[in-house]
Formats: sequence, C-alpha cells, structure tokens
Amino acid sequence: MFVDVAGFYRKPTLRNVGVAYRALRAYVQSTRILKSFAPDIVVGTGGYVSGPVVMAATKQRIPTAIHEQNAQMGMTTKHLANRVDVLLLGMSNDAASKAGIRSFLVGNPVRSEILSANSAAARERLGVPDGKALLLSFGGSLGSRRFNEIMADLIVLNNRQNAFRHIHAAGSFGIKWLPDLLHEKGVDIQQQEHLDLREYIHDMPDVMAAADLVICRAGAITLSELAVLGKPAILIPSPNVTNNHQHENAQVFNTANAAIVLEESQCSGEKLFTAVCELLKDRDRLTAMGDAAKAIAIPDSAQRIFDVLVQLVADKKSAAVMKP
Repeated sequence: MFVDVAGFYRKPTLRNVGVAYRALRAYVQSTRILKSFAPDIVVGTGGYVSGPVVMAATKQRIPTAIHEQNAQMGMTTKHLANRVDVLLLGMSNDAASKAGIRSFLVGNPVRSEILSANSAAARERLGVPDGKALLLSFGGSLGSRRFNEIMADLIVLNNRQNAFRHIHAAGSFGIKWLPDLLHEKGVDIQQQEHLDLREYIHDMPDVMAAADLVICRAGAITLSELAVLGKPAILIPSPNVTNNHQHENAQVFNTANAAIVLEESQCSGEKLFTAVCELLKDRDRLTAMGDAAKAIAIPDSAQRIFDVLVQLVADKKSAAVMKP
C-alpha cells in the first residue's frame, strides 16, 4: 500500500497545480488504506508524505499526532497542528504554545548505542592518548563542498601545530576531492597521525563519545545526540535546507550556552581553528557547555512519545464509550 504525493514548491509556480492534484489523489488513497485496516492511531513525522494520510485520519476521527523534530514547524506540521489531537515537539517551540495547540515536549529519540556510549572506553578503543584533545567534525553523509573547504583550511593549520587529534567525515561527495585539495595545500594525509579522514563515520557512538569538541551541522537528530552525550559543539547550520530550519535549531543550543554558532557565509578555516583552540584550552568552558547540552537533553524521548500516544488512544476509546 502506498500513496503518490509530492511536496509543494515554495515559490509560486504552475507546477504546484500538479502537486495539488497529487495531494488530493493521495488523500483519497489514504482514506481507502485507513478504512481497510482501521488503525488505532495515526502518527505523522512532519514530512509532506504524511500530510494526506494524517488529514484522512482526522476526517475518520482516528486519533492522530504529529511529531516535529525541529525547533521551527515545517509546512506540513503547520497545516496539521490545529487538526491533530496532539503535537509532539522534538525541541521547545513557543509558537505552538502561543497558538494554543495541545503539545508535548518529548524530544527526538536517539539510538540506544548513543545512550550507552562511554567516553573513557571509547577513547581507549580509538587509541586517543590521555590528555590529547580530540576534535570530531562532519557535515552530512554527502559532504558539503563549502563545509569541507573550511575543514581543509583548518586541517592545514592543525598540520602545522598538531594542536589536537581530528576525525573528519568528508561524505561520499567530499571524499572524492578533499584528499587532493589537502595534497595541493601541502598535507599528506598518509603521514598525519593526528588526522583521521573518513568518508563516513560508522562508529559514531564511540567517536562522538570520545570527542572533546564537535563541529557539525544543526540537524535535529544530531543535536539530540550531542545533548544526551553532553558534548560541546561549534554548529555551522546548513544554509541549503528548507526554511533555514537548521539555523533555528542551532539557536536553541546557542541560547542554552551549549554551542557556538557560526554561519557558513561568515566562517573560515582560520576563524574556526582559532575558536577550536580557544575552547580546547578552556576546559572549564567546555565542561560548562557540555553540562548545558545535558540540561536540554531528553534521553527518554521514545518512552515519552509512547506514553503520550498510549494515553491518547485510551482517552479516545473512553470518550467513545461514554457517548450516549
């Protein structure tokens, strides 16, 4: 069973006529699917594909919920927020409370491996010497060109000073050209014991737990992982995401003093290297940032979501029994 749907273009275009037609057809498809097995509850996660399904569920009076991972509600969440029974928030959202929407702050579930990761054990497995600072950086599975270019300049500067160990994930796109760029800049990655350049970090729970400082984008799940591990971070929000929502996510951590936020357009390798060195030398500040991240963490997110959904179904069934 599936629905055929596409996202609306944010700029006015005739193509949205076709998108609207597909959304209407998806609503009809969703109605048929839901009637075929009568679910006890329907939960959307904010993407446009959940729109017709959740809307059809509301029309059939099936209990409904939307989980919004980001600090800023997306288009689908905004459209459905006043129609569903509950809005589940991954991050605090003043707009939801001001609008009188029934919402619960439940956080974003993270992997059990992240929750159970141990810094000391992880550093031992990775071979990080006692007293040596470890920097972790990654910019997404593909690897943004600009993000990697900034990292290249930072790597060059650290190559001269060997100020810290550095694990960097360049992504499937970045790994194709970043080694050549570093070679052009005078860095032979095969000769750098303090640099671990990878395409992707498959052992992220260990690597993140071992790191003293993390440089990354500001995706909702990544931030939730940083928070539960209590990791200080320098966040460089991606400027290429819908409605600039990573900027809003990053500001949650910036306001809590859990991270430093640098906009990509204003960032350079030199500026970043200076910020990293200053933070790694200031252990008290690193500790305070980590504690601030822990303070906004919601490690029991999955349980909170489960509890709200179970209660919602129970309330709906109770209300149905009480009707004359």
